[in-house]
Amino acid sequence: MTRKLTPSLTLFPAILLFLLVAAGARAQSVDELIRRTDSLARVGNFDAAKNTIEQAHKIESRNYDVLWRLSKCLADAADSLKSDDAKEAMFLRARAAADSALAVRKNGMNAYVRRAIANGKLGLFRGVFSVGELVQQVRDDCEKAIDLNNDSPYVLALAHYILGRLHMKVSEKPYLVRWPLGLGFADIDDAIDHLGEAANIQPDNIRFRIDYARSLIREDEYDDARTQLNKIAELTPSWPGDTQFKREAVDLLREIKDE
Repeated sequence: MTRKLTPSLTLFPAILLFLLVAAGARAQSVDELIRRTDSLARVGNFDAAKNTIEQAHKIESRNYDVLWRLSKCLADAADSLKSDDAKEAMFLRARAAADSALAVRKNGMNAYVRRAIANGKLGLFRGVFSVGELVQQVRDDCEKAIDLNNDSPYVLALAHYILGRLHMKVSEKPYLVRWPLGLGFADIDDAIDHLGEAANIQPDNIRFRIDYARSLIREDEYDDARTQLNKIAELTPSWPGDTQFKREAVDLLREIKDE
């Protein structure tokens, strides 16, 4: 005797197929939005990149690759805002997005780097020497990212770069001024080491090289600085701001020509 399938059983395969197709279409949509975000950010169209990754976030709010990019795009787009309140609010949103990325993937190296960038920009906005705990968080996140070293060479170089910039900026003040604020850790030699490591990992990165050169100049290491600045003249701009950095490298060479 032939059994009749109940309507619920006959519908189940169709429903399952529909859900699988919908999930696949959603993933494809998010992947496309991520690719578009990266393309826009690469040419410096930060507002459009932010809007695009926000669309992806509406589709998948707990996608690690969406969340760290959301943090990046928010931090990038905030720089051009005119209102101080709006700028600070966007830096805070960038930090929150990085926190969310770490909640999804606790060993997410890129999320640590993005939180360091968001906190670093927030610290510069508020005044580095008035936000000691924030500065310490930037240092800790960069050191954690370097220890993890589970992402691309660029992300590793970026962690070294941010940490080097932090040491260079904070060490501008005398130790006795910094120490009561919890910022006694900063050291220009550490700045040189980390900026040099960033330039070594990513030798074609103009931004990394010029800040490495600046740290060398600060310690009167002019020959090494000239080597870095002359190398910049040979590099092709590939990131937003690179053309301006190349001009600044020429100016720096002129300034230290007799040193």
